[in-house]
Amino acid sequence: MSEFEALMNLQSIDLELDALDDRERELPERDRYEKLAAEVKTSEKALAAKEEVLHKERAVQKRYEDKLDALTEKIEREQKKLYSGVVTIPKELTGIQQEIESLKERRDEEETVLLEQLDVVEPIEKEIAVLAERLVSMRAGTEEAKSAYAAVSAEITAARRERKEKREAVLPGVEKGHLELYEKTRKRYRRAVVNLKDGVCQGCHTDIPAVELRKILEAPGLSKCPNCGRIVVKSSK
Repeated sequence: MSEFEALMNLQSIDLELDALDDRERELPERDRYEKLAAEVKTSEKALAAKEEVLHKERAVQKRYEDKLDALTEKIEREQKKLYSGVVTIPKELTGIQQEIESLKERRDEEETVLLEQLDVVEPIEKEIAVLAERLVSMRAGTEEAKSAYAAVSAEITAARRERKEKREAVLPGVEKGHLELYEKTRKRYRRAVVNLKDGVCQGCHTDIPAVELRKILEAPGLSKCPNCGRIVVKSSK
């Protein structure tokens, strides 16, 4: 294999590595995974916020329930006192009856308030159930997207490793100074080595003046296009 062939093989491998880098930068699998992961985080925050609201509203509900229970217990105590026979004085019995009626009215009021609070709590509970169910589905979809992204990423990593091994095998066939020129040129152009066909650089597609062309064809070793600076392969093919 001539040095020109080795250099062209090296460039071919480097272009494949470039293509792998491009593919990795623009992976739709990664974009889909990142989008779904972001949506999951947003939904988790929304769910956490709703759960915090529910926690506060349930605390309010519990206070109303405790008040209601306390009133019910007090009513039961007063009723036992009324019917126990311990109190016999009519005025005292009347007072107990009036107290029971007053407690019942207060209990009715508290029951109304509690029902209103339940009307606040129940929709939040339903909304949380919907959000939680949706999150389960979203997380499953995100895991699938993550697996797909990981598979493609692993494929690219393996391909890149294979190309780098091939590159290492080609390098000994390129003279050190020429390799440095190639690496320097590739900082400007991905395709650093191009054919010279019928006096035209196939990199910049510019006709090389006859004097310059003759120098290139007669000079030993590598030559550069006087217009773009790419390395030109001296071939009329």
